[in-house]
This record gives sequence, C-alpha cells and structure tokens, in this order.
Amino acid sequence: GADAVAGVVNFVTRRMDGVEIRAGYSGYRHDNSDGFSQGLLDARGFDYPSGTEGPDGVNNQIDLAMGSDFANGKGNATFYATWREQEELRQEARIYSAGALNAAGTGVGGSANAVNPNFFVAPITADGAGPGGYDYAQENFLSLTPSGGLVPYDGTNIYNYAPINHFLR
Repeated sequence: GADAVAGVVNFVTRRMDGVEIRAGYSGYRHDNSDGFSQGLLDARGFDYPSGTEGPDGVNNQIDLAMGSDFANGKGNATFYATWREQEELRQEARIYSAGALNAAGTGVGGSANAVNPNFFVAPITADGAGPGGYDYAQENFLSLTPSGGLVPYDGTNIYNYAPINHFLR
C-alpha cells in the first residue's frame, strides 16, 4: 500500500520471556575433479587443488537471547548477543576458481600487472598527441624479463590474481 510506496519499514519484534541459546557449526566440502577447469589451468601452468577439500570455510556461531516482561506485562526488555567465528575460504581451494576465466570462458588468464612488470613505452615527439608529446602511434607494450631485458608482450607474463580472492572472510 501507501506505506510501501513511501519506504516505510515495519519491524516485527518477538516478545521474549526466558532464555534461548542456539549454537551452530557449518562448513563446505568440494570434490575438485572438474576436468574442464583442470585442462584450462594446465594450459597456463597454474596450480590448482585436487581431491576432496573440506570441511573448510567453517562457521561457528553461538546466539543468546533473553527477555522478561515487566510492569505487569505492559513492557518487555530483550537482550540479544551473537558470537561468530568464520574461517576464510579462498578461491585457491576450488579448482573452478583457481584461475580467472577469460571473457568467453574458454581459458584462464589474469592481469598484465605481473611480478615481472609489463608496461607501455612510446617516444616523446613534437607531434605526439599525448601529454608532453607522448606519441601513441608508436606505443609498444613490453615485458621486463627476469634477467632485466625488454621483450614484446606475448600474453604469457600475467599474474593469476584469482587464488588470493576470498569466497568467505
């Protein structure tokens, strides 16, 4: 109705008279036998998990709620507390997320911001259209080799950022 259109939020509260304690444990298991992902990761030389993982991403939780009526039932005071401990679960723990898929989903890649850096280089010229005469027409994308040399970027010097991302923290 009109309340919903106006953005009114109604909270339904629970009247408590007593103590309630809840405890919970949960975790995840996964079988890393995905042949499709394994082939993509092998093609790039990326590490990935094998076998069954878990339980991991474990969540432990304890909830405490207590309340009591007062003033002959005309009022009620309620106290609520939660303790939760969540184990991290990173993408490296699952074969399907150990490498970042390309846009088509046909391969894994990563970022050109790699350990051995890749960067654009171009001369500064009088007719360069960029800042300070940077000549975009002569721009090259190069990779720094481990020995300190420069080679044209060929798509192999990438950083696989997927494994360090979190599913859960």
